[in-house]
Amino acid sequence: MNTDCTIIACIDATVEDVPYQGQIATYEFKDINLRKGKYIVKASMLGYKDAYENITLQSQRQSVLMVKPLLMEHDFHELQEVTVKATKIKMVMRGDTIVYNADAFNLAEGSMLDALVARLPGAQLTRDGQIFVNGRLVKSLLVNGRDFFSGNPKMALENLPSYTVSRIKVYDREGQNSRLMQRDMGDKSLVMDVKLKKEYYSTFFGNVEAGMGTNGRFALKGFGMKSSRKEMLFAFTNINNLSDNQKADMTGRWTPQDTPNGLVTNRSANFSYARFFDSNMDKWLTTQNTISHDDGDLQTRKNIETFLPGSNFIRQSQSGTESKTTIFDSQNALRYGESGKYSTMTNVDFHYKRDNKYANAFSTSYDSTAILNELIERDMDKSENYHLKLANNSSLKYITDMLHSDFNMEYDKLHGSNFSLYDLNYVDASQTRDFRNRYLANDSRHWDVKEGVAYDWNWPGWSLRPQYQYEYKYNKTNNALYRLDKLENFDSTRYDLLPSSRAALMKVLDANNSYYYTEYQNHHRLMLEWEINGATGHNKMNIEYGYIRFPLRLVSKNLYYTRMGRHDVSEREVFFEPEAFFTGGNSVRWELSADIKSEIPDLVKKVDYLDDSDPLYLISGNPELKNIHRYQASFLLRHEGNGQRMWNASVKYGKTDNDIAYATLYDMRTGVSTIKPVSVNGNWRMEGQTGFTLPLDSARRWTLDNSLSVRYNHNVDMTNTEENASSLRSIVNNWQMGDEVKLNFRPNDRIEFALHASGTYYYINSQRSDFKNIHAGDYLVGLTTDLQLPWKIAFGSDITLYARRGYYDSMMNTTDWVWNAHLSRSFMKGALVAKLTGFDLLHQLSSTRYEMNAQGRTEVWYNSLPRYIMLSLAWKFNVSPKRK
Repeated sequence: MNTDCTIIACIDATVEDVPYQGQIATYEFKDINLRKGKYIVKASMLGYKDAYENITLQSQRQSVLMVKPLLMEHDFHELQEVTVKATKIKMVMRGDTIVYNADAFNLAEGSMLDALVARLPGAQLTRDGQIFVNGRLVKSLLVNGRDFFSGNPKMALENLPSYTVSRIKVYDREGQNSRLMQRDMGDKSLVMDVKLKKEYYSTFFGNVEAGMGTNGRFALKGFGMKSSRKEMLFAFTNINNLSDNQKADMTGRWTPQDTPNGLVTNRSANFSYARFFDSNMDKWLTTQNTISHDDGDLQTRKNIETFLPGSNFIRQSQSGTESKTTIFDSQNALRYGESGKYSTMTNVDFHYKRDNKYANAFSTSYDSTAILNELIERDMDKSENYHLKLANNSSLKYITDMLHSDFNMEYDKLHGSNFSLYDLNYVDASQTRDFRNRYLANDSRHWDVKEGVAYDWNWPGWSLRPQYQYEYKYNKTNNALYRLDKLENFDSTRYDLLPSSRAALMKVLDANNSYYYTEYQNHHRLMLEWEINGATGHNKMNIEYGYIRFPLRLVSKNLYYTRMGRHDVSEREVFFEPEAFFTGGNSVRWELSADIKSEIPDLVKKVDYLDDSDPLYLISGNPELKNIHRYQASFLLRHEGNGQRMWNASVKYGKTDNDIAYATLYDMRTGVSTIKPVSVNGNWRMEGQTGFTLPLDSARRWTLDNSLSVRYNHNVDMTNTEENASSLRSIVNNWQMGDEVKLNFRPNDRIEFALHASGTYYYINSQRSDFKNIHAGDYLVGLTTDLQLPWKIAFGSDITLYARRGYYDSMMNTTDWVWNAHLSRSFMKGALVAKLTGFDLLHQLSSTRYEMNAQGRTEVWYNSLPRYIMLSLAWKFNVSPKRK
């Protein structure tokens, strides 16, 4: 750089500590009109020598120029000592990024990442591992900025110790195409980035925990992880009989409805590894492999009442099932690219599942006055499922434009067999006993191959993208049912034995209920997308990013179906499925989206058949089913400001034309149900939601979270008795209003209290003359306590009242006090932790669940995990590499 150079623009860069890389500065020059030619970027920073880099503008359409990293050398100056005192603030905003300080939360010894995430202001963690922050779904969970757990976030949530976490950042991360083009390509997603403490960089750390409890409960768990600049390694093993790893929850979000069904002994292990070949995350390889085996014992008692004109239909049952399930899952990914030039991503996934189940059941059906039938069943079911997936996404940049291709192939194979004894007795003397000894063999194979190509023409502020995509689907199923009770000289009480010859078995084929089919599908999708991008040019509407898509989809489906003769079905349609999305705003962000989706119904449902393999449930097809059309629209507002203040509000609307409902006719003389799929109109729904998070004092000791929602569902169903078959259509209005509030008080680093409360009100009404409107509600109130006591003792408690009120059946108006608590003490400088945990200490947790909707009432009892007290020991380790 010399005296002939002219300074065009100056900006300040944002400097951040990046794991394994040190201080990284990011910068962006905006709103500068440049001509084709050569330019110089100069970087200056106190304590460093100046650095320079040459760049060239090749086209006037080039709205983004990428600059190679500028490496700056230290220029040391000795300064006087200063003392800095820091206060522990839970949350701060840094631009558009939410940053949580993990050390500002009181957590019990041995807590995992899920306990920390559940405490974050503005965050919600669901039971299945989904994370919401300020009303938005987190799409990926990162560790030190890396996609190590993106395929299975629950693995990190349940196994990564909270004590290893320094801070958690939530932000919109650019996708593969946006990073390549250095502009918003519509592939941004909300991510949660877990930053580890520096002492866990390049070290191997983990813990081992073992516990024994009352009622025969036990748990053994081991975890190890290494995270360095070039690689990451993660492994765990878990053995317990705590029913789906059920544990004493301390977040205040758990309810009795979340209790796992049955008793489960789980054994699982995982090994995951990632290798990084550069610091820009352009070249890396990952593999995640998990194997698990579950032994289940499920006991059920069920009472189902269906509301019908004149007289309700009731079915009571009790059953017992023993199961053994083995699962192996492998997810592998390779990414290779060069910043600013090209990028390719390849995924290879494999899934295997084996199931063995043994079941016994007894059920009774009756109307309001008398028993209609009694049924005894015994089953033995075995199945194996294989699933393979291969995918590739590649992008190539050419000056300002981009060529993109994607390929996806999935193969699925299922083989199953079922032996069953079926003994049905009718009370009506005119109906004879129906005894069946059945064997079902089922085989299915599915192929799904998809290939697409797109090209982006980019101009400052907007772009055009033509796209073509082709998809081929192949489905083949063979379902053969045999009546072993019709074999000559065969013991019909045996339900696990086949005849010695294939010919003898074929003689008892139930042809009316056996079928096989082959289906071929071809999908052609032509689309033109117009995209607007405020980051690369101004627009009058002040939109940051948005698009309008105009896709045409040509669908061809051909089904060759054999069941007591050939029943072939063919459909060809052209669907117009427009989409629109826009986002913008500064302090208050907004998002607007709308789309239309259409589909041809499953062709198997359009076959004209009657399946009576179960005499109590007669199932038929319907050739008159119509094409389904779905319409959706949503609008979202959100604000994430300084001082731990956030709020969000959203409205969503959805409507379905020709939705599939299952028209059910009940024979009140025998208890037989006849079921047929039909196309119905009139189903629509609306939803509104708002929430906020804010501190109540300047020191942020008091924090308030609140979430309010209103949902309405206009439901059209088809259920009636044979006597009233002419008036099948039933319209029901479902209202649901709920509020969830949490008040947190943390006076210092050793004490934290949280008062949590929520309530849901249900209002269900219908114009049916015999329908009783439902006004009911559920609510809970609880207190969570975390105390750091003297002598390195920690105490935690969560006591919650869960209640249901307003149901016309007194059995459904329940009250449960649920109290979970723990007491722990650390030894050996925190390396060894002894912990005493109590689950459902008051023994009031009910194993019975109740559900009520427009069509009826359901009461189900499950055997569930009994209350227990467990003593456990956990050892933490951190092994640093040897210095060379």
